[in-house]
Amino acid sequence: MSCKSPGDENAFESRTEEILIKLSSYPCEVHVVLALAVFALEYEECSSQLSKKSTSLKRQDAVVELNNLVNQALQVIEHILELEKLISGDRDSEPKLARVIMDTPFYAYWSIITLVACATELSLLTSDEDIKSYDLSHFSHKMGFILNKFEGQLTICQQEKEEVRAKKELWKLVCTAPPKITEVFQRLVLFKHKAYPQPPIISVNPTNKEVFNINVLEGKWVLFYISSLDNVSDQDISCLKEVYEGIEKHNKCVIVWIPVVEDWTGGGKEQFKEWRSKMPWYAVQYFSPTVIGYLEQRWNFKGEEEEHSAWFGTTAAAIALLFAEIPEARECRAKGLSRTLAEAVVVLKSLTRPQPFTNTDATPVLLDGSNKQVCSHSILTV
Repeated sequence: MSCKSPGDENAFESRTEEILIKLSSYPCEVHVVLALAVFALEYEECSSQLSKKSTSLKRQDAVVELNNLVNQALQVIEHILELEKLISGDRDSEPKLARVIMDTPFYAYWSIITLVACATELSLLTSDEDIKSYDLSHFSHKMGFILNKFEGQLTICQQEKEEVRAKKELWKLVCTAPPKITEVFQRLVLFKHKAYPQPPIISVNPTNKEVFNINVLEGKWVLFYISSLDNVSDQDISCLKEVYEGIEKHNKCVIVWIPVVEDWTGGGKEQFKEWRSKMPWYAVQYFSPTVIGYLEQRWNFKGEEEEHSAWFGTTAAAIALLFAEIPEARECRAKGLSRTLAEAVVVLKSLTRPQPFTNTDATPVLLDGSNKQVCSHSILTV
C-alpha cells in the first residue's frame, strides 16, 4: 500500500488512484473498508519492528504523529459507514442526507490517500536505512477539517432521520385515531417524539397555574387559532375575545392558540409570552415541528400574509373547527367557515345561543371557507 518513491510529491496521489481503479466496481464504503483492512495488515506486520526502532525521541514523536493520523482516518471511515446505515430508498424525504452523500467520494478519497501516506511513513520508520520520515502535517490538517465538517453533517442527518420517523409515526397515529375529539387532540396537538426533546405544553390561561385536563374537550367544539408569532395582532385577539365570553359562558367551545414556531431560541419565548398574556384561552407552546409539517401538507398552512386559502385570511391565521356531531354542527356546516377571522367570528357568534347537547360522541369535522364540509375524521388521515 505504501509508495515506492515517497520523495515524489505526486506519489501519494498516483498510488491512491491505482487503488481506486482496482476498486472502481465497488461503492465508496467498500473502498475505505478494504483500504483500511490492507493498512491494518501492514501495520500489524510492522508493529513489533516499529517499537524496536522507536528509540530516539524524534522517532517516538513521529510514531505518535502517525498513530494520531491513523485514528483520524479511522474516525472518518466510521462516519462513512454510519452514513451508509442512514441511507434509505426515499431520498426525496431526506434532502440533507442526499447532499452529504454527494460528499462521500471526497471523504473516501482523503481517507485512502491518508492511509497511503501512513503506510509509507510506517515503512520509513521501520526501515533499516536512516531515511528521513515524511511530514504528515498536511494530511493531519486536512483530516481534521474533514472530520469536524463530517461530524456536523452526520448530526444533522441523524436528526433528519429522526424527523422522518416522527412524521411516519404521527401519520400512523392520526390515521388510527378513534373518532373522539380527545383522541385526535392528544395525537395531533400533543404529539411528542424523541426527535424533539421538548414536548408541547398547554397553558389553560395566561397565569399558567391550572393544569390542562384533556377531558374538558369532551363533546365540545375546538377552535384552533393557528398563526406565526409575527402574524398575531391585537385586532385578531380583540375579535376572538368578542365571542370568547359567549362560547365560554355556554360551555360549548374552547379556543386553542397554536403558534407555529420552528425555533424557540432567541426572542421566540418572549414574543410568545407577550401575546399569551393577552389571550384568556388555551395556548400551545413548543408545538411539534412534525405537526407543523403535517398542517402545511394536509391543511395547506403557509403562515405568510400573501397566502389566501380556504383556511387563512389576510392575517395568515387559520381558523379550523374540529367539533362534535351535535345539532348545532348542521347549522354551522350550512354557514361554513369564512376566510377572514372577522367573518369567522360572525359564524362563531351563532354558537353562543344556549342549546342542549344531545350527543357527546365527538366526531371531528372540519369546515372550509365555502358553504360545505371538507370532510369529517378522514381529514386527519393520510
